[in-house]
Amino acid sequence: MEWQTAAAMGAAGALLFEAVILFGKISEWQAARKTVRRARRRRRLPPLRDYVDPCPDVLVGLFRCGLGAAAGWLFHSQITTVYAAAVIGVAAPSLIQNLGATKAVRNAIQGGAPAPVGSVPGPSTGEASPAPSNGEMGPAIRNDTVSDVPAGTQQEQEVTE
Repeated sequence: MEWQTAAAMGAAGALLFEAVILFGKISEWQAARKTVRRARRRRRLPPLRDYVDPCPDVLVGLFRCGLGAAAGWLFHSQITTVYAAAVIGVAAPSLIQNLGATKAVRNAIQGGAPAPVGSVPGPSTGEASPAPSNGEMGPAIRNDTVSDVPAGTQQEQEVTE
């Protein structure tokens, strides 16, 4: 998909998400008004401003649209349909946050050396270790590191080598 289309649909998906949030707030306001009207003792009807704060809500909506457009642009080579681009826009804040949290991206931003090609994360340290080759299964899993037996109970282990 072209990056312009993906970015526009990402922004549209983000805008749709904000519209759903606004609908939820207005629905809460409507329910609160109905509750007050049904009460035996009349009270003041709750104002809309108790449920919607226009300035921050618009600002959040604009930022979400920007993130949706950025995510659409960023993932445009993987996006194949308009629906997928809109979903990318809805999920943009989480996608971009998780993308920035990956070790490869952090290393690239901070100037660290990338992991060697053909390496996989190690079992417990998160460090890169050489990938197994020639159909090997890699290092054996140690039985003493993880146990599905509750603490304080005995477990017999059979070790074979």
